[in-house]
Amino acid sequence: MIAALLALALVQAPIRPEKHPELGLEFPRPASYEPVPTNPTEREIVLYFVDGATARKRPLGMFEEDPGRAKLIVLWFEPVAASTGKGSTPPELHASLSAWVADRMPKWKLRASNERPGKKGWTAQEYELRPEDGSDSPVTGWGFEWKGAERTIAFVGIAPYEGFNDHRVSWLRAAQGCSFSEPREPSMAEVERRYARTSLREIPRRIEVRRRLLRGWGVEDTEDYLVVHHTQDTALVHRVAVNLQIVRAEYARLFPAEKPITEIGVVRICRDKDEYEAYGGPGGTAGYWQPNTRELVLYDAEKNPEYRGKGDAPTFLALYHEAFHQYVHYAAGELAPHAWFGEGWGDYFAGARVQGGKLVAIDPNPWRAKYAHDAFAKEFPVPLADLLRRDQAKFYDEGTVDACYAEAWSFVWFLQRSERAAAEPAWKGLLDRYYATLRTAWGTEVGALDPAKAGKDPAARAAAEEKARAAALEAALSGVDLAALEAAWKDFVRASK
Repeated sequence: MIAALLALALVQAPIRPEKHPELGLEFPRPASYEPVPTNPTEREIVLYFVDGATARKRPLGMFEEDPGRAKLIVLWFEPVAASTGKGSTPPELHASLSAWVADRMPKWKLRASNERPGKKGWTAQEYELRPEDGSDSPVTGWGFEWKGAERTIAFVGIAPYEGFNDHRVSWLRAAQGCSFSEPREPSMAEVERRYARTSLREIPRRIEVRRRLLRGWGVEDTEDYLVVHHTQDTALVHRVAVNLQIVRAEYARLFPAEKPITEIGVVRICRDKDEYEAYGGPGGTAGYWQPNTRELVLYDAEKNPEYRGKGDAPTFLALYHEAFHQYVHYAAGELAPHAWFGEGWGDYFAGARVQGGKLVAIDPNPWRAKYAHDAFAKEFPVPLADLLRRDQAKFYDEGTVDACYAEAWSFVWFLQRSERAAAEPAWKGLLDRYYATLRTAWGTEVGALDPAKAGKDPAARAAAEEKARAAALEAALSGVDLAALEAAWKDFVRASK
């Protein structure tokens, strides 16, 4: 009886054909599942889907034990060296689903359940996937592995307990319905010919991004950016592309690069908040810059009920803030400045106003100005000396993060815009001294690193980064009476409207 019901469910569940000749893979995807781009640095998760029919309760990361949307991922494994022993560093790549789960999902347990019929040259195995402490977890999982002579293809599904069996039926249908062929490199000949007729730089990088596009995603090129988008609002995409180039000129004027920047800025506009968070966007944010993936990611905020009716202003506030992080990362030699400097300047540029193809003004950041005025009427939670020395982790401390952002923005705004700061040479030059010293000190520290170990010794690089930031802050505060500066800054903030 159970087998008959399962067979009926497999027939009735609506599907869509999912074809990927570049992977040599075709299978019936559950129709309610929507594709989400995979992380650009990901080498084993080749496809990622989330269930659009399930109401999401909280932001959903790929491996979070969170009662959110069900998700299905497809993995690709190739034979690699034998897995390392206990206590050693895990291999960068894995040869099987069990090795991958042990490394990437250490709080989960994979157990073989049903051996399934194979195909010519392929064997099949179904698995149960459970959190280590299933009694405390709101979700459970499932796995399916196809092993071939040259590669292994695996499916992993995770869903809330409620409705899990329905999802498992859909996942099983997708996995068992797989057909395999020889992977084919997608033809990018027309794209290459199109780029050959332009003067755009970094063509290989642009082609690489285009090769990874999902159906429904588009691209707009500019001199310094590649805007990848999943929205029908073409006017928004065009404004992002055009305005970024305009605001970037102001970044470059105030923060000249140590050497010419060759890297193009990849900007990804997700369709909505759900897609943004499924891709990896932190909850409670409208955009983020991720140096590891070399992408600035945001979403069309007009689609968020919280911002509805406010037009696309929230999108551009996030864009100009995160684009500063992206720019200064390369301008300073791939080094992040102190958090107050990066977030303060990011929020400063968030107020940029572009009209008629020109940057006409940089207004106070509406997200910070009101908070600063209201919250700091009596007390500034974080003393200035503490704020300036906080590392990123301390800056983002849950109890003071909102205050840190508002203080950082208001401090940069004070130094840039107040007559009081302009009248004090040591104060007026503080921000310039910081940035100039950051670049030169970082160049010195990088030069002192052992070239053979520089890319393989994170601790050595982190220590060098800290030395460069410390030197920058020391130079910035040279000749500054910090108590007098703090008092003037606080008076300025309290007097602001």
